[in-house]
Amino acid sequence: MQKRLAKYPGWEKCAQALAAEHPYDRSGLTREPFPNLNNPVHVEIWEALRKKGKVGDAFGSICTYNGDPKQGCYLITISDLLGQSRVSYFYVPSGRWVIDATDSIARSYYPGDTRATLENVRQFVANLSILLGYEAIAVEHADDIPHTRFQKENPRLSFMELLSSKGITVRPPQFLQKNENAEHSGYSECNVFVYMPCGGQVFRYEVRCRHGQIVDAERFLVATDVGDCWYIM
Repeated sequence: MQKRLAKYPGWEKCAQALAAEHPYDRSGLTREPFPNLNNPVHVEIWEALRKKGKVGDAFGSICTYNGDPKQGCYLITISDLLGQSRVSYFYVPSGRWVIDATDSIARSYYPGDTRATLENVRQFVANLSILLGYEAIAVEHADDIPHTRFQKENPRLSFMELLSSKGITVRPPQFLQKNENAEHSGYSECNVFVYMPCGGQVFRYEVRCRHGQIVDAERFLVATDVGDCWYIM
């Protein structure tokens, strides 16, 4: 581990910066720099990642995603390609499993309330958006997307009208009942929009609910290069 990390002399500061990101998410998850060489759990996870060839730049951030003693897991976000990208994994101590952090896996280990309410859907999407690897915020209106630069350059143009002209519509979440007349296949869905400044990307999370419970979600990329965005050079 130390030999690998020695290739990146400033890795501690990079890991601290990565762990300090996401100031807007409402997931409640607390991140810390990874790895802590004095923490045996970190060392165990690092070795498990290395054996799977998933150690990347060898540093990143970590948080306890689900603290259940039997089914608990950690979420690790690893810097890759000298910070050009980030990849997230779940680590399950009970089986020492390293699992790609997909939305469906995140649902399986989700520790929150899964009753189908708007607040629970928002919380659920907040947890899923962490898998994007970069800071992301939920937005319910076009003006929720940071666009200071655009407004400064276009003081007479509405940002909402600009997005509408591009076919981009951001709405507050609401439940939509599907297959209302179906006895067994009826379900509802609720859409939540998320904005990620990296690339100016707008995502739509389609959260599916059945029998009053959140059961799944699918993420769609709506647009890029929107608002006050930035890019990796």
